[in-house]
Amino acid sequence: MIDPTRTTQVAQVSQLHGSRGTGRRWQGLLTLGVVAAVILADQVTKWWGWRHVPGAIINPGGTWFLGRTVSAWYSGQLEGAVLDVLSLQVLTLGAFVLLRRPRRLLVLVSGSLMIAGWGSNLLDRLGLHLVTAPGFERGAVDFLPLGPDRYNLADVCITGGTAIFLVAVCRRRARTSRRAAASRPVAPPEGLRGWVSAWKWAAVAAVVPILVAGVATLLTVPRTY
Repeated sequence: MIDPTRTTQVAQVSQLHGSRGTGRRWQGLLTLGVVAAVILADQVTKWWGWRHVPGAIINPGGTWFLGRTVSAWYSGQLEGAVLDVLSLQVLTLGAFVLLRRPRRLLVLVSGSLMIAGWGSNLLDRLGLHLVTAPGFERGAVDFLPLGPDRYNLADVCITGGTAIFLVAVCRRRARTSRRAAASRPVAPPEGLRGWVSAWKWAAVAAVVPILVAGVATLLTVPRTY
């Protein structure tokens, strides 16, 4: 005899797994679309900028965020190649973490922008610079002027994506804290503590890499690159 309750439970579990599979496929397709669009747009604008924008430069790996010491490592032939491979592995791990479970749209898109920006600049260092700037050393084309420095579309995606990602994660964490506080009979300050905790971790995520790069720079003699 077939138990109707058991049959209903099995159907519900199957429907749940099916919806999760569909959600993950949707997330994967959206992430792939964002990454592909950013990389294509970035590489096309780099190709155009190198040929038509006065003052365009080849950045061999230096950036203000990493500091002079780490930038010099990325600029080296051997050290740069090793760091490029490690960066590719970290980027792949980041994509896996982003897609391993359902994400809100804002988190998914901003995370995809970060991955796409870093990935496009990394592809330059792994060989695409032979197309965008043939005949020159390994590096990414920077042609967008901002103060004394030059940037590219990938840098814009990295900066904007990181800012949006931090805001989205902080809002999500604060909203979760408020809901948890509302379900309890006491402790209304929990929502405030959730905001403080969320912004605390956001500040740590933004400040710690800058401090590390600054300390690394101070440990060596400043040099241009």
